[in-house]
Amino acid sequence: MQGNDRITSQLPAANIKKLNSRVLVGNPKTMLSESINTLRFLQGYVDNQLAEISDDDFYSQPVDGANHAAWNLGHTAYYLDQHIAMIGGGPQLEAWKETFGQHSTPTTGPDGYPSREEIISAWREAGNRLIAAVEAASDEQLTAPNPNSMADAFPTVGDFLAFSLATHSALHVGQISMWRRLVGQAAMF
Repeated sequence: MQGNDRITSQLPAANIKKLNSRVLVGNPKTMLSESINTLRFLQGYVDNQLAEISDDDFYSQPVDGANHAAWNLGHTAYYLDQHIAMIGGGPQLEAWKETFGQHSTPTTGPDGYPSREEIISAWREAGNRLIAAVEAASDEQLTAPNPNSMADAFPTVGDFLAFSLATHSALHVGQISMWRRLVGQAAMF
């Protein structure tokens, strides 16, 4: 196979690393363009999901261990922001690591969290900054080897940024969709 259709020829279901592997061939911005469009859709979708959510519910955990909307958006904002560094940008949310980084644990209530408005704004701004950085990145930056621990699944910086923009963001927006139902809101679709 050639071009952007090139993927691993064998995809055993038991091997998640190979299942997620995608090598950008040719113009590395093609897949990233799709990922950017996905994030832009998710930004509007989140606005709709949260329109009827009270401030109290924004930080509520209707089920033990559930990731509430505040944590999902804060976590995603933190990582969109951190991933800007892969293509030369400067992260701005480093102070959020303890609250929203890997292995952080959501807690019920607003104590210890930024305000709802700050979280939503940071999520949107981090996404927009990463989009701008990706659009300005050179092919050399995007085809460089991925330096992080997910390099087996996403071998290039561009592969990983496509995951960050679309898949990781969509995973957490999907959690917000289920969380909405648990706090008594109707399904959006």
